[in-house]
Amino acid sequence: MEHKYDDAVARLYSAIEKKAKITLKQKYAIDNSHVVVAKLEVPAARRWLEEQLEPGQDVLQLPLMRSYELLDKLDDPLGAQFVRHQREVEKVLGVRNNSILAHGYASVDGDTYTKMLRIALDFIGLEQKDLPQFPQVRWGYAGLA
Repeated sequence: MEHKYDDAVARLYSAIEKKAKITLKQKYAIDNSHVVVAKLEVPAARRWLEEQLEPGQDVLQLPLMRSYELLDKLDDPLGAQFVRHQREVEKVLGVRNNSILAHGYASVDGDTYTKMLRIALDFIGLEQKDLPQFPQVRWGYAGLA
């Protein structure tokens, strides 16, 4: 409502990222900020992560995209959902990554915010009507201009 799209998209990105983190932790006891690859019990996921390792490395930190890819390798529905929408998600996240609040210098526009909101709500499993509505305070006093 305030047209602070850069801030809104940064927060939506964080919500999408946290959904993957929470799902990995709760369902699979995997901390995406400290994945001990050898301890993974799903062979396909372990092999995929082993390909990500540098020589001598045995622990990985997984950013947003890799976290969802791991969920897909674990045959998790959230991972499959990500793969179905990956191209669209990557496009919107690319705009976010180039925003002034992330890694770039560009401002985020209303269309990008709207797409990111739809993606975030879809991944989190909410509808826009379920979001809290904050009151709009009008500080007008009689006699003051």
